[in-house]
Amino acid sequence: YIVLDADNVLDVNYFREMNKVFDGGAIASSSSGLKMYASASTSGNVLCTIPYMTEVAVLSRGSRWTRVTWNYYTGYVLTSFLTFMPN
Repeated sequence: YIVLDADNVLDVNYFREMNKVFDGGAIASSSSGLKMYASASTSGNVLCTIPYMTEVAVLSRGSRWTRVTWNYYTGYVLTSFLTFMPN
């Protein structure tokens, strides 16, 4: 599919990130929402809060932090609050 930004222009960065997806994705499993950070640290800037049971695209998976993309945001979430889907 094609993703357009607010000006109906192809969002190339989003397209590039989606093509780097690591596996089948994951579901945010924190009932209060899952905070996405700009860096792999809870002291980093919060980019957004991902609603409970929302699917995210996984770019890289670590034991503590996972890099994801969702709703035009790309950042880091705590791995323990994700439920991973099979490839």
